[in-house]
Amino acid sequence: MSSLLDLTDQTFGHLKVIERAPSHNTLVRWHCICMKCGGNHEATTFGLRRGQTIQCADCQGLFKWDDEKDQTVQDMKAEGKSEKEIAAVLGCNPVTVHRRVAKLGILAKRTRKTLRLDPDESQFRKYMNTPCTRKCLECGKTFSASGRLNRLCFTCGPMAHGAAFV
Repeated sequence: MSSLLDLTDQTFGHLKVIERAPSHNTLVRWHCICMKCGGNHEATTFGLRRGQTIQCADCQGLFKWDDEKDQTVQDMKAEGKSEKEIAAVLGCNPVTVHRRVAKLGILAKRTRKTLRLDPDESQFRKYMNTPCTRKCLECGKTFSASGRLNRLCFTCGPMAHGAAFV
């Protein structure tokens, strides 16, 4: 069995590890002090060693939600603005806005996109589906085909597909 890592007195970014904290689940947590502002912070071993946690929440300037920002989000969503546009106005990450929108239960106005056939594509489909005279690939007999994809005559077609009787 491997021994647990002791991160006490080690520094990760601006955080200095003081002692081990009680674990909430399987992750080992550590009490840290921020060397910038002197604030207390709790971080996981994984976050510290991977470089994901290098400063306390106060120094990160985490985005704080209030009623005014919630109202701004609701108004901008009603106008049909994207989460990226709202994030630029509020000065935060679009993922933060997305999570807040989900939490508030705001339904976004979505514009329905309709598929439009390219004029060339519709002409191509017309060409492929027009009746024409073809030469059978099996017997060489000419026949009237219902579309350009049909390459076997009415006699050879069922035999190619495994029909017992014609």
